[in-house]
Amino acid sequence: MGRTSARDPGQGVAVARGVFNVVGGLWPLVHLRSFEWIFGPKTDVWLQRTTGGLLVSAGLAQLAAAPGPQGPVQARRIGLGTALTLLAVDQHLAAVRPRKGNRTSEEGDRLSNRPSADTGHPAGGRR
Repeated sequence: MGRTSARDPGQGVAVARGVFNVVGGLWPLVHLRSFEWIFGPKTDVWLQRTTGGLLVSAGLAQLAAAPGPQGPVQARRIGLGTALTLLAVDQHLAAVRPRKGNRTSEEGDRLSNRPSADTGHPAGGRR
């Protein structure tokens, strides 16, 4: 009789974030074409796949967080670390990639040693 059916609201948020991270991480791994159709083409496919894999790992860890009192705390830490990491990557990419209108894409590729859109690979081969 001492148990109640009321759940900790933090547990529901942890599950929602875990599912969001798993689905968001699997999307570029399972169907890159639709992912790029929504978010635009990317030159660093390896980065998309790596980030997707890490999101899946973080999401699974959030979903597996213990249902006890420390579960939501653990899931929150994982979620915060994931969000801060993605923010840092976005900030870094925004700083190193030229904005549209400032330089041509070829100038930006040359300055950052990235492969140009014409070749897709520094050696001109396939990705």
